[in-house]
Amino acid sequence: MKSLVTLFFALSLGFVASPVMAETPAEQAKKLSQPGDGHAALKALVGKWSVMTTTGMTKKDGNGLTFGGTVERTFEMGNRFVKEVYEGRGPTGHPFAGAGYLGFDNKSKRYQGVWMTTFNTHMVQYEGTLIADGKRFIFEGVEADAASEGKAFVMILEMKSPTEHVLTQEYQNPDKTKTVSFSTVYKKL
Repeated sequence: MKSLVTLFFALSLGFVASPVMAETPAEQAKKLSQPGDGHAALKALVGKWSVMTTTGMTKKDGNGLTFGGTVERTFEMGNRFVKEVYEGRGPTGHPFAGAGYLGFDNKSKRYQGVWMTTFNTHMVQYEGTLIADGKRFIFEGVEADAASEGKAFVMILEMKSPTEHVLTQEYQNPDKTKTVSFSTVYKKL
């Protein structure tokens, strides 16, 4: 009987305490809107960088097309998003510009990004995670393609050191093979 009374008391206390301890929707929204550990991991990306990109497209000699420029990444909107602005020259020497944002969604626990360039008129959207070692982000997305419904891709951003990062993108082919789209080396200025 004593066990039954103890169980009844514990259950009653739980029902009484639960509404007081539960977060309101407003409190949940406020909590989700605050930068946290996921955002702090983006700090390693902030700064001015020189960049050199090698594409999967090759020249007549078989070497990949290369181009370079500079990137400036800044925290925006109260350290919630990293804004990236790229300025340089494309593989044929013409002016090339790009811009994008990368952030962390507290609710889904995933990184989300968007990228735009003067190479095209569509926005590339992607999302992913930071690998447990804290040195690599892995992103997935689908990029518009004139010849198909779009190409699935995987991007890996590896932070080799505080002053060198490498971003590689591979397209996922329908036959399950992969084709390197580009590799970009970032060196901190």
